[in-house]
Amino acid sequence: MPSFTHELPLELFRQCPELVAYLLGEILGVPLPTYTEVRIEESNFTQLLPTEFRADLVLTFHDGGPLLGAVCEMQRQIDDDKPYTWLVYLAVFRHRVRCPVVLLVLCDDEEVARWARTPIPLGPDWVLPVKVIGPRQIPWIADPEQARRLPELAVLSAAAHGNDPSGLEVVMATLGALQTLDAERRGYYYDLVLASLNEAARQALEQELTMQ
Repeated sequence: MPSFTHELPLELFRQCPELVAYLLGEILGVPLPTYTEVRIEESNFTQLLPTEFRADLVLTFHDGGPLLGAVCEMQRQIDDDKPYTWLVYLAVFRHRVRCPVVLLVLCDDEEVARWARTPIPLGPDWVLPVKVIGPRQIPWIADPEQARRLPELAVLSAAAHGNDPSGLEVVMATLGALQTLDAERRGYYYDLVLASLNEAARQALEQELTMQ
């Protein structure tokens, strides 16, 4: 079962916004514009509203100006208020950046992911589809070369699958990929992976590292 915390995917997005592009484009098939930069944006949408609204993370794809905005939310439980607040995020963000926007929801539970995928009805013949990454959509990355190509995706994979019966191979591929990074990022990502593992998975990892 996945065990990543609320903050883990968001921290990976902050460290590597290209991970959002990979999840949207490669996993969910969202057409992305030809961009040259991905920027983290202000996630507080209170300025136009009397009630405080703050998304988990928002970013824009740029090429001399914003081309596409993405609102990223980590959802760990069913919350029937969220489809209403998500619409607020999208509307205010679209007003702010003056470009199309998309909602990306990450869930660490398949039941929550199924709920989140329910299109949001806005009116007659008008619904908003929600782009959702659940546990089954997070790639199983056990190939060291694939892990090295995008270490942040490998960390997400290890966090989602590291506690599975064969999850040690995913964790080991991720740790190998981390060796290509600078010491600060390597240590930070190692701590994220370790924090996502249960006791049995940690013991298996320690035993594997001792044998090497």
